[in-house]
Amino acid sequence: VFQNVNTSISSVLFPAMSKVQSNRETIRQMMRRSIKTTSFVMLPILMGIMAIAEPLVLTLLTEKWKLAIPYLQLYCLFYMIQPIQTANLQALTAIGRSDITFKLEVLKRTLSIVVLLLSVPFGVMAIAITNVFSSYLRSLINAFPNKKLFGYSFAMQLKDIAPAFILSVVMAGIVWLTGSILPFSNLVNLIIEVVIGIIVYVSLTLLFKVDSLFYLWDIIKGYITKKK
Repeated sequence: VFQNVNTSISSVLFPAMSKVQSNRETIRQMMRRSIKTTSFVMLPILMGIMAIAEPLVLTLLTEKWKLAIPYLQLYCLFYMIQPIQTANLQALTAIGRSDITFKLEVLKRTLSIVVLLLSVPFGVMAIAITNVFSSYLRSLINAFPNKKLFGYSFAMQLKDIAPAFILSVVMAGIVWLTGSILPFSNLVNLIIEVVIGIIVYVSLTLLFKVDSLFYLWDIIKGYITKKK
């Protein structure tokens, strides 16, 4: 799910940035919009999957896959930071700084190998946990050059995803609590939890007037108008 959304955004973001590569302020605004919009869509999905992981796995894959639940939840955490990685790399590539991208990739791959080698003796769960940790460290590395190039630091990027993250955590907590008291089958519980999650997240974004919601709504309205 995440890869499809991420690939779609990347395919639009890179050519758009390339057209204005000499205007660093415009690229910074594009990065911000990309990070905020992708996070607004993906964070509630990933948080929601973490909350409904048990009924989801048991419904789709049956009881014999129960041990996969914590790994599914860990890799939801892994993908939460990916919008930042994507936007930062796209911006560097768009302005023709493939030299920086190459150096970052060498550094990140080296880090990943070191982390992997250190975690292997402790088992598969340790590998999964350290991989999540290294993904956040890799995002920090990706963002480092862009503080100077675009005036858009990693801290600023985290601030931009904070509203979607906080509301997603609240939504996931409500979904998880609801699921813990529902007395129905896994399939029924799953359906109820998904519906509650959607209602809660949309309601919270409307309540707090999260701008990404209105941005996406304007895009949808424009598309419908164009189709008509």
